[in-house]
Amino acid sequence: MAVSVDALPARIRHRFPIFDRLVYINSCSQGALSDAVRDAYARYLDDWDEHGAPWEYWVEQLDAARRSVAGL
Repeated sequence: MAVSVDALPARIRHRFPIFDRLVYINSCSQGALSDAVRDAYARYLDDWDEHGAPWEYWVEQLDAARRSVAGL
């Protein structure tokens, strides 16, 4: 299935709050954060506060992310 990338910015721009007030041109390793990334980070910090550093869980999450990206 082919997907047009032309419409992608219009479809996802609202997911990046910084774009509401800035033109963000820092596209290196510290790019603009989407709402999904901010939410995931908040869950990560909440979990750390509650349970400490759950090493095994985060290794599993990293492996799952790698598998997901490998499937692209």
